[in-house]
Amino acid sequence: MTWAITKRWVHPNNWDGTAENSQVRKAEVIINGISDGSDELADDILVDISGLQGMTGQECKKTSIEYMSWDITGLTTFQVDFDRSPKERIAVLSGQGNEDFSCNPLSDSGEEGDGTGDIIATSTGAAANDTFMLRLIFRVKE
Repeated sequence: MTWAITKRWVHPNNWDGTAENSQVRKAEVIINGISDGSDELADDILVDISGLQGMTGQECKKTSIEYMSWDITGLTTFQVDFDRSPKERIAVLSGQGNEDFSCNPLSDSGEEGDGTGDIIATSTGAAANDTFMLRLIFRVKE
């Protein structure tokens, strides 16, 4: 089993991952995970951006993170990246915290063809019942 990960889309409300009704400028998601201790997160996809559309109906190619909050329990490290080649670091998180990047967003600077642009996670030190909560507010870029 390794990790049980659940996502709750705050905006678009209760989004199911399909492109229909996903035309947004901003999105917000709360992601929770709990480990059974048998494996680490290894570039696991937290946000698959391919189903999101910008306001013109074009597929989302990149995102810019404007806000994140987190609660990491038990893990040695919890690393969040944009899926690019090479990976583009967003943050290495531990403990609890929040950051408002709305004045200077953490923007995916990748180009089409050098990865998906998805938001992915890697962990170290996972043991049974270790958990994470990550809340992201991000701007959709076409």
